[in-house]
Amino acid sequence: MRLRFINAAPPDIPKSAYRANASANALVTVGTDGRPVSAKIVLSSGSKAIDNAAVVAAMKSTYSPEMSNCKLRTGTYLFKVETAP
Repeated sequence: MRLRFINAAPPDIPKSAYRANASANALVTVGTDGRPVSAKIVLSSGSKAIDNAAVVAAMKSTYSPEMSNCKLRTGTYLFKVETAP
């Protein structure tokens, strides 16, 4: 079973930093308990505030851990944030 998210936390982007049509991708490492261990930006929006909001949201989200050969495994998930036009 592949790693998947259960509940994606919304990013808290400050109004002063909001940019339309911005996107950021964070790679999240998820432990065998389903909790995020780390997250880092792999595709920047060009805005530190939006990128930071993506990492914080990725770390606040809940995940279902990866399972392979009936054993829980650490895995990675690509968490995407996109702003509206």
